[in-house]
Amino acid sequence: MLRAISSSLIAMTVASVPPAFAAPRKKQALETRAAPRTALRTSDLSVVLGRARGQQELRHVSVEVRNVGRNEAHQVQVVARAPGGARVVLRGPKTLQAGGRAVYLTSSRSLVVGSGRVSVEAGCLECR
Repeated sequence: MLRAISSSLIAMTVASVPPAFAAPRKKQALETRAAPRTALRTSDLSVVLGRARGQQELRHVSVEVRNVGRNEAHQVQVVARAPGGARVVLRGPKTLQAGGRAVYLTSSRSLVVGSGRVSVEAGCLECR
């Protein structure tokens, strides 16, 4: 009877060994992926200003956008800012492949208040 008690006691003791002393398990590879990043650059800006009813208008804007990153750019948006703060969204593809180029443009007329430079901003979902 003593032998039966001691073997069950040993079985309980082995089963309740803390994890630090247990045999090592295979480590499962944790897959952590950082969100892919990319960068867009603009070049070859072309702006056409005109006059209508004595006021200056922004008539045409075109710009070349390059994806200089290693990943595809999604939800690309290009915005021109006219003097006085007017914002004009330029039309073009919503996706740019890595190393790809595209021309974004608009032919809408926007009132320009004051003088100054027209600037262009390009952004995307993965842009840094």
